[in-house]
Amino acid sequence: DCSDPTCTDESHGHSHSHSSPVTTAQERFGITSFTYTARRPFHEVRFTEALKTWPVPKQDDLGLLLSEPAGDDAHPMSKVVRSKGFCWLETHPSSRMYWSHAGKDMKLNYEGVWWGAMTEIQFKMMKSMAAAEYER
Repeated sequence: DCSDPTCTDESHGHSHSHSSPVTTAQERFGITSFTYTARRPFHEVRFTEALKTWPVPKQDDLGLLLSEPAGDDAHPMSKVVRSKGFCWLETHPSSRMYWSHAGKDMKLNYEGVWWGAMTEIQFKMMKSMAAAEYER
């Protein structure tokens, strides 16, 4: 087994690439991932209602959580183990919010300016004033 992170020899049966379509978690547990993108902000009321119905895992053990049968009435997010990323709300169009969810822990925090919601003039002005924030 090769443990060299710079190894590119495909005959070793593994890949160090981050763009690999199959992950160890997928192979071992059936865990997959996807990226949600949209050009519109979340509607705050609908977003809040979705959070109120978000299912809290009943199991602390990942194996038990994933092995629970999903009934016909199961919530679409009942098997989501981890979710994270940036989002924005229509009521706060210039604010970048950071969403982080793992198991029973869920957070939504202000993280700065949502650069994509700015006009070209605003963007140029903000980039000249806060280039470090933009590069982040």
